[in-house]
Amino acid sequence: MARSGLSSTLAIVSKARYSTNANAAAATTNASNIKNVMEYVNARQLEQADHDGRTHLFSKKNPNGIRVGHTLTVETISATGDKTPATFTGVCVAIRRNGISSSFTLRSVLLRVGIEQRFPIYSPLVKSIKVISTVPPKKK
Repeated sequence: MARSGLSSTLAIVSKARYSTNANAAAATTNASNIKNVMEYVNARQLEQADHDGRTHLFSKKNPNGIRVGHTLTVETISATGDKTPATFTGVCVAIRRNGISSSFTLRSVLLRVGIEQRFPIYSPLVKSIKVISTVPPKKK
């Protein structure tokens, strides 16, 4: 259903862009209901990718959500087909909220070498995200 909605949306936009003057007015009124095609596509992708509530977990509006400074453990599945998950524990140093390409960066020190690793929030290779410790909220 999402694909048929997307294809009809793209058809409306393409008619508005590449049509004769007689048909342009009708196609433009249909396309005016859609603010931005990419916003529509991103919203549909987020609906499909957010099957376990990661959007709420990283939301700014969630007071119990993940913030910079929290210590996290991330389990990932390797793409080579290994059955054992790889874990990485570190302090969250950055959260990049950008629709379907949102990600967060963890920093850890291993063998006296600082390591930073960025994880895409909606990647199917990220098996789980666990909060180990939190930071007290900012005082206003």
